Amino acid sequence: MNTSATIMIIDDNETNLELLYEALSVIHDVIAIADGEYAIEVAQEEQPDLILLDIMMPKIDGYEVCRRLKADPKTAQIPVIFVSACNDEESLAKIKEVGGYTLVSKPIEFTELFSHMETILSKQTQ
Repeated sequence: MNTSATIMIIDDNETNLELLYEALSVIHDVIAIADGEYAIEVAQEEQPDLILLDIMMPKIDGYEVCRRLKADPKTAQIPVIFVSACNDEESLAKIKEVGGYTLVSKPIEFTELFSHMETILSKQTQ
C-alpha cells in the first residue's frame, strides 16, 4: 500500500484498536473510535477512505453502524471491512446484506487485511 489514506477503526475493544492503530498508522492517517454511534458522526465529518468495523459492540452493533452509514448519502460510498470473530455463514450473509465489503476474521491475519485494503484503496485512486 503506497498511498496514504484515512482509515477509521471502530471497535469497542481497546487492545484491538491499539493493535490495528499501530499496524496502520505507519502508512495511513488513522481514526480509532470505540463507540459505534459516535463513529457514525465522525465518519460524516471526516469522510474516511475506508472503515474497519467490529460486529460485537455495546449500544449498537457493527451491522447497525454499517446500515446507518450506507443509508446516509454523506457516508454511503465509504467501503466497510468487517473485522470480527463472527465468521459463520449467517454473519457473512448479514455483512453483505448491510453493505459490507468483506470480513477479516479475528485473530487478524494482517496479510489478508492489507490485501483487501489495497484492493479497495487502489480502486478509489483510479
